[in-house]
Amino acid sequence: MSPNTLLRVLSYIPFTSPIAMPRRIVMGDTAAWEPWVAIALLIVGMAVTIAVSARIYSGALLQTTGKGAAPPGLVAGLSRSRAAPNRPARASPVRGSALAGRRGTR
Repeated sequence: MSPNTLLRVLSYIPFTSPIAMPRRIVMGDTAAWEPWVAIALLIVGMAVTIAVSARIYSGALLQTTGKGAAPPGLVAGLSRSRAAPNRPARASPVRGSALAGRRGTR
């Protein structure tokens, strides 16, 4: 694979396109439509990354017992179907806290 072919491929991969495409533009090796395709692919890649990250975060971290994101929680977060309704959050008791004895007083 020649360096020009490698640079052409890297200019379309979302994580490397911000570096590779400007280099190709400066070298004069691009058509007018190629930077726009690279930008579109970069935006799509960002949207996919954000969606997957949010799904992992909500499934793994928010549904653990506070000890961090465990691998089972990570798997559950990724495999959870979108059609399933959200579970209501359980209210945590205030036992042992400074506010436990102050309920109803001002």
